[in-house]
Amino acid sequence: MNLKLIKRKDFSLLILGKLVSLLGSNMQQFALSLYVLALTGSATIFASMLSISILPRIILSPIAGVFGDWFDRKKL
Repeated sequence: MNLKLIKRKDFSLLILGKLVSLLGSNMQQFALSLYVLALTGSATIFASMLSISILPRIILSPIAGVFGDWFDRKKL
């Protein structure tokens, strides 16, 4: 990887923004599962809610990566 790219302010801000976005999304996902646990008191429903919220990311990430490589990025 080119170190000049990492030192550019625009690239660093992009990476920092992506990191904050991912962290926020994961925290919200976990907080919603905890909210369901607080409402129901059921560990089974808590685990189900957490796994259901993770499944789309696990299933669609590889597919989205393949489609991202296949098609022209300007058209996507």
